[in-house]
Amino acid sequence: MKRRRGSNTIEFALILPVFLALVGVIFEYGFYFFMRSVVSQSVRDGCRSGAVIPPSDSPDPASTAEDSIASQMRAYSFMGADCAAGDDDRCDIQTQFSGSSPSEVLVCTMEIGFGGITGAVPVPDTISYSSMVLLEVQR
Repeated sequence: MKRRRGSNTIEFALILPVFLALVGVIFEYGFYFFMRSVVSQSVRDGCRSGAVIPPSDSPDPASTAEDSIASQMRAYSFMGADCAAGDDDRCDIQTQFSGSSPSEVLVCTMEIGFGGITGAVPVPDTISYSSMVLLEVQR
């Protein structure tokens, strides 16, 4: 029994880096998937808020959707990116109309730069999402 006194410490020292690396990878990918869901929810909600505005109103549905997406992203302060500021080039929000009455839709697309938390785990450089919503009031 005396000859095995340090074996637990050595096993712990060998397993600890592997365990910490595994926890780091789980945390990095968990954050990536969380922010991907934030982007998708913001685009869906913003596009929906624009689609309920009559096209003749001011501001128009497209700018209403862009403002709504940007304000929802600002609430999460996505990696320091400010989508509402016009000078932040990491955040690209685009809206356009597609189709014709009675099936005209508003298409909202967002792409935002994502570098990860540590940069040690390979994750995509950008997160992008697109949503298409039928306009409530047709032109």
